[in-house]
Amino acid sequence: MNTLLWFRNDLRLHDNEALNEAVRKTEHLTPVFVFDPRQYAKTETGLPKTGPFRLRFLMDALKELNRRLEQINSRLIILTGHPEQVIPRFCRNHDVDRVVLHEEEATEEKLCEMKLRDNLTPRGVEVNSYNG
Repeated sequence: MNTLLWFRNDLRLHDNEALNEAVRKTEHLTPVFVFDPRQYAKTETGLPKTGPFRLRFLMDALKELNRRLEQINSRLIILTGHPEQVIPRFCRNHDVDRVVLHEEEATEEKLCEMKLRDNLTPRGVEVNSYNG
């Protein structure tokens, strides 16, 4: 089984329930992070959803995550676009059988997760979510 682990807000390897579950039933694990342009747009008030300090923190965290993944002979794949579109495309192009992710509580993230399931389930890709 080929598994895609979608890193969202929990960028830890230590004590990561989704990661632990993903490695238990897979032959090949692909860690992925998606830069969703909706998270970097402006709010209705004209302010950025993600400010420069938060973006810098995220970039540093992704760099550290990739460094840790390289220590275990893996690497982080970075995609850009709407996750509910780019992840199914990646799954199709790389014969992914299962997507594993941490559940999020915010409305926009829940909606994205529902759309992702709607796009993957008819193609026979299993989606497992865990409450981190």
